[in-house]
Amino acid sequence: MSSPMSNAMTVSDGDGDGVDVKPLFPLPDFNELYPTVLSDHFNIGAGRGFSDHSYRGFEASQ
Repeated sequence: MSSPMSNAMTVSDGDGDGVDVKPLFPLPDFNELYPTVLSDHFNIGAGRGFSDHSYRGFEASQ
């Protein structure tokens, strides 16, 4: 039996090249949240990733 949290985190965005992003809040109403409260889960395949872009002061951490 799966846990409620694993069921809640099944929506995936198609960002990047071969990157599977699962937002913690996968609802349109949360698009305007301040980025520091976002806790997306990233699964990046070998040789894949995001194109170069500016983080504008935000830091990516694992």
